[in-house]
Amino acid sequence: MDQECPHWDFEQVRTEALSVWNEWLGKIDVKGGTNQQKMKFYTDLWHVLLGRHKIDDIDGSYPDYLKGGTRVGKSYPYPHTFSRV
Repeated sequence: MDQECPHWDFEQVRTEALSVWNEWLGKIDVKGGTNQQKMKFYTDLWHVLLGRHKIDDIDGSYPDYLKGGTRVGKSYPYPHTFSRV
């Protein structure tokens, strides 16, 4: 955690994430539809903006989806929705 987010403070990270979220999603203003439909649209848009990411840790380890456990070394481009952009 210290290497990936040295300034760790929950409220600061939350505020920064909300700011980035609003910056990207604020570029499109949806008119019409229910609140539930708008929420789905913006959630799907966010997932598209995240794209595909490799999932590996700071030490180079990554999940081995074929054999279980983890591996260290060159990772393969498995997508991970919650990776940083």
